[in-house]
Amino acid sequence: MTGRSRGFGWAVLGCAAAFLGCSSSESAPTRDAGLTQDTGGETDTGSGQGGDSGAGGCEDFSGAYALQGTCSVPGFTVFPSACIAQTGCRAQVAVEGTSAEATVTGNQLSVTFMLSGIPLQCVLTRSAGAPMALRCEAAGGAASCEAQVSAATFPGATRFCCNPAAQDCGDGQRCNIVGIGATNATGITACVAAGTAADGAMCTRAEGRLGADSCERGLSCVNYGQATASSRTCQPLCGSASDCMNGGRCIPIATVPRAGICRPTCTPFAADACAQGGCRYVNALAAGGDATSPLVRTAICTPAGSTAEGEACSSDNDCAPTLSCSRRSASDAFACRRICDSNNACPTGTTCSGTASASNPNAAGTCLP
Repeated sequence: MTGRSRGFGWAVLGCAAAFLGCSSSESAPTRDAGLTQDTGGETDTGSGQGGDSGAGGCEDFSGAYALQGTCSVPGFTVFPSACIAQTGCRAQVAVEGTSAEATVTGNQLSVTFMLSGIPLQCVLTRSAGAPMALRCEAAGGAASCEAQVSAATFPGATRFCCNPAAQDCGDGQRCNIVGIGATNATGITACVAAGTAADGAMCTRAEGRLGADSCERGLSCVNYGQATASSRTCQPLCGSASDCMNGGRCIPIATVPRAGICRPTCTPFAADACAQGGCRYVNALAAGGDATSPLVRTAICTPAGSTAEGEACSSDNDCAPTLSCSRRSASDAFACRRICDSNNACPTGTTCSGTASASNPNAAGTCLP
């Protein structure tokens, strides 16, 4: 079972490039709701975006970026964000799940990513008076993607692309996951002011914006484990599964650098699965893996709604505790469907969409008619 269509590279060129592979159904994302539209007048105070010509006449592309565009392959998109570190006319470009060395010539940055053995050649161009433009092409012209690229901004941020596990920001600051992009829905890490709310304390987000909270260093305000999507607590940040204590799993929110929230696992349909909310499968970093390891379907407690089986939904948070928001294909509408796995079969007349694999060891899916 795969998530709603999204890129796993500056472009995803086929099912083999996706962390979860392909299947006959899709599930709507289980996410912490409450992101708001960008408001005018907000500026980043230290994103470090380049622009001036450097050594050898090459421009400086250092910084963090949000991307928005389209691909020639239906259902796939460009990466939502990127972090670029540049020295002279060479740069390291990090995107979701991978990174590569790039060269800069004049106002163009050129980089090639390998996605499941397929070379993907990308060129980022900066032109005066126009948004930065990205174009990517697969070897042999099998697919192409184009996007507009904008510098990441977040109120009060002094630096982007920090390390949430190392907490490598200055005194009085913390490395938190923040929302950037057109709707603040793209997660990236940034250095922002540290708050005072402790682990487990109830918290709120200013204007509902991811990262605009009062949690202390090493924590972020999220709704995992809560009864409803609007209820949040300060919870531990992580960059890999090894950052989590007592066998907890790292549930990614930011894609670059990959960062998320430590959560304990649960057993679907067990009487004591969750004190509140519902036990559902989400993507998590593999146990024992690092920040570049494939994602694995893992059950954790998430907020639950009251939408019944078969009724329309927009996310898992809408559905009753034993249901998940999914659809068979892109031509179908999302609806709440019963969760299934290798230990919980579907009722007669429905079929479990999950198939056992390294990334889905419990064959987690939903019961589709």
